[in-house]
Amino acid sequence: MKKTRYKAAMKCAAAAALTLMAMAPMVSCNDDSTIGGSLVSDSLEVVIDSSFTVTGHTIAADPILSRTTMQLLGSVDVPGFGTLSSDFVTQFMPANAIDTAGITAAQIDSLRMFMVMNLGAYTGDSIAPMGLGVYRLTDELETPIYSTFNVAGKYDPNALAKKIYSYTVMGDADSLKTAKYRQIIVNLPVSLGRELFSAYVANPANYSTPTAFASNVFKGIYVKTTYGSGRLSRIEQTTMRMYYHTTVKDSLGRDSILRYVGNYFAVTPEIITNNNIKLDMAQSLKDRASQGQTLIVAPSGYNAQLTFPTREIISRYKNNITNLGVINLLTFTLPAIEIANDHGITPPPTLLLIQKSKFAEFFRDNKLTDSKTSFYANYNENTKTYTFSGMRDYLIDMMNQEQITDDDCTFYIVPVDVVTETNTDSYYGSTSTVVKAINPYVTTPVMVQLDLSKARVTLTYTKQSLL
Repeated sequence: MKKTRYKAAMKCAAAAALTLMAMAPMVSCNDDSTIGGSLVSDSLEVVIDSSFTVTGHTIAADPILSRTTMQLLGSVDVPGFGTLSSDFVTQFMPANAIDTAGITAAQIDSLRMFMVMNLGAYTGDSIAPMGLGVYRLTDELETPIYSTFNVAGKYDPNALAKKIYSYTVMGDADSLKTAKYRQIIVNLPVSLGRELFSAYVANPANYSTPTAFASNVFKGIYVKTTYGSGRLSRIEQTTMRMYYHTTVKDSLGRDSILRYVGNYFAVTPEIITNNNIKLDMAQSLKDRASQGQTLIVAPSGYNAQLTFPTREIISRYKNNITNLGVINLLTFTLPAIEIANDHGITPPPTLLLIQKSKFAEFFRDNKLTDSKTSFYANYNENTKTYTFSGMRDYLIDMMNQEQITDDDCTFYIVPVDVVTETNTDSYYGSTSTVVKAINPYVTTPVMVQLDLSKARVTLTYTKQSLL
């Protein structure tokens, strides 16, 4: 079905609700209007036009701008997708106050780093043993920082610590086996803990901001895989905990040791952290792209570029409006073809549709979609489609321009992570979801073919006709 029309007879009062769209004079139906009576027999017609064509092609993904605190670590080889690996660099947000009352650096017993993962937060083999190394950064991290960041020469090659780890909890305490998370615990040098403590005692102001801390105390760490492959882990939270003790006298005058832990350093949105991602894409995906298929492969694989039929939509609309008209809806439904594989790699959960000219600033400036230059759509597993449903404002903006350029019609399609927050009104018992951030996609391997030949752009508008 390309066009559908609905007609309804209507009095003048309803006609006044129509929006004037470029081609016709406004009709007034005030009580003193001299033309209102002549419109009594006017009719409205709802037109649904989906006879538009979208064209596009695969493009190489740009380097990913760091916009997440999630850290990827490891390497995984997936037939039909490729080899994906990641290590990471990060600063730490310091606590602005550390307990120093009656404590000296000599009483710092240890410093441990905790990397926490949600259940199932990995791709690959859960039991494969892998090794990691933690290294101290010697240079401050740059900003902006991208997935292509080269850490060579920016860290001390003498490891602070090394660790062999897996995702399983075999041999662990029962309390850990039933936990809803997994963690990698790395013992860092006690000398580093004492250094960080002494730096606070010497100048607490250096702990007041992450910038001061990184510049004057501790620039951060580089974590890389030193052994093994077969698993890519998603680390949700990274902290460093300082363990220390004090000695007090009990009621009988004997020494008693009290032990404490301070969770003084953490990876937070305020600091710089970055995943250094490498993807050696499977030849089969490269062949698909060279054959003209439109693919999305992430992270660091393929995006898509398309030409939206903006000029044709506007021309079709204007040519069909003789009196009054109003744009009701403009939607874009994009069919997806899942790419078969044996490792559970699915299409991206969410795609961003954004004007090519606005792409760089969108992530750089932490923007949200505005329904004029950018839109997002979630994957519908039942219909195998992405539907961008709120494009009316974009079209109206284009109709108000003197000239429509190629930039106005050229869009990127990019996978993204949408961060939401649910708010509950305790009085009314209602909840609402608010989008807090839209970040470049780095979560798990994803891939999909977009079927532009069956893409459906649907314009719905109402026109008034004189009888």
